[in-house]
Amino acid sequence: MGTVYQLALALLALLLAGCNRAAPPPADPLFVNLASQDRALFARWNAAPATRRVTLRWRRAGTDQWLDADAGLGGNYLIAGLENGATYECYGERELDTGARITSAIVTHVPRARRFDWGPFLFTSQQAADAWLAEHGIDPRSFLRHGQPVRDWGPNAPDGMYTSQKSGQLPFRLMRFADEVFRPPNAARPPEQVRTVLKHALWPTANPFDHPERFPMPITSIEPPLVGTVRRFATADSFAIRYHPQLSSRCTRFTPPKLVPKRVAIYLHGHQGHTVRFGGHTIDKLLDHGWQVIAVDMPLIGANSEDVAKDLRIHNSFLFWQTDDFCPVSLFLQPLVALVDQIYREHGTGSDLTVMLIGKSGGGWTSYMYGALDPRIHYAVSVASGIPLSLRLGRWPLQRGDYEQLDPRVYEAVPYEDIMPAAGSRGAFYVFNEHDPCCAAFAPDDPFVRYLLASGRELEKPIGVYVDQQTTAHTFTNAAFDALVRFIATVERGAD
Repeated sequence: MGTVYQLALALLALLLAGCNRAAPPPADPLFVNLASQDRALFARWNAAPATRRVTLRWRRAGTDQWLDADAGLGGNYLIAGLENGATYECYGERELDTGARITSAIVTHVPRARRFDWGPFLFTSQQAADAWLAEHGIDPRSFLRHGQPVRDWGPNAPDGMYTSQKSGQLPFRLMRFADEVFRPPNAARPPEQVRTVLKHALWPTANPFDHPERFPMPITSIEPPLVGTVRRFATADSFAIRYHPQLSSRCTRFTPPKLVPKRVAIYLHGHQGHTVRFGGHTIDKLLDHGWQVIAVDMPLIGANSEDVAKDLRIHNSFLFWQTDDFCPVSLFLQPLVALVDQIYREHGTGSDLTVMLIGKSGGGWTSYMYGALDPRIHYAVSVASGIPLSLRLGRWPLQRGDYEQLDPRVYEAVPYEDIMPAAGSRGAFYVFNEHDPCCAAFAPDDPFVRYLLASGRELEKPIGVYVDQQTTAHTFTNAAFDALVRFIATVERGAD
């Protein structure tokens, strides 16, 4: 009897232990992206740990027969033997080591012969890259990627930069996942799913949101404050966020004469230079509307040009910092984590705090990228920025953008079409100039503009788009600023 009693107690203890055991963290959702190839589709999906198998299934639209293939664990697979011009449906299934299965949404695409390639530095199809190598007598076995020999050249070789062992020069960048025609996804991805996958793409091992102890970012004062051409402020103070041994983010906080409490705007002017100099007009307008404004420069730009070293002169230099465990695109976003942390320490976490991240050009890229990562950004505002890779590669002059806007490992996991609608927990606002001489020139009825607006309706979140049809400059006009003010007022009235 005693033995039976002891056994019952042991079983009860095991049951209680099982009940108290923490649930495993949710697995990453599965995103499958497709790009056109000649009589084939190039499939990419976001990598995830503890994956046993990835299976792809596809069929010609309107038919009943699904084909499937064990796609391996390399993150890509070439679906060959298709008909150009026909529409195909595809989805993926990831089997985890635990036996759980995660299925992606169905995506559709049309295979066709590629009409362009931008060699020798950029290829968007396997066939074009192979033809260029053969023409120039280059053996892929001579390649290095991240300093290591390339042993699996072919459809399963990863996209990215390849250098030659012989010369140490850069033969080309392979980007097979990019396309030349904008085709809206079947459905906008939920922002929380985008956030999960984007974090993993930018920080493959640990990220500063979930593991802040691994990302110390001290903040120190700068004297005198960097004020540039900004004039409408009551007080100003500057500080630096050290987020890497070679990099700091130098910021200036401006307080308006008539402060609206609990309203903070972070502004980045982009690649032009000093935000406090070239963005002074926009900062003054924000101050006039009662916002406290924190001006930030991009890495190596403006005040941050002090960080430029022998091996780090321009953004494309970050290419050579990339490893399998480190994505340098994260460096453009990492200091904002410390900055937003500081804002919430100063103002508290109450629901009456409003934080807007706004930027022009490269700063607009920062706005929707970070705005998709951090729900503490209530409004993500992008001015004269935001182009899907398909539209960058399909236009002339070629609108590639800098390194951070083109890194295959990030955008093969989460394309712009998913990132931009996900930005801003209360809303996102996009400003385009129809006659922009630089980039991001869209007409009011452009399919991409319609897609952004439709994504807002689908996700049931406010997404506004303003297309300035008058200016012929790469700028943020007064009319566009007024449209932003109306958008925020409308969103806040709807929340009351």
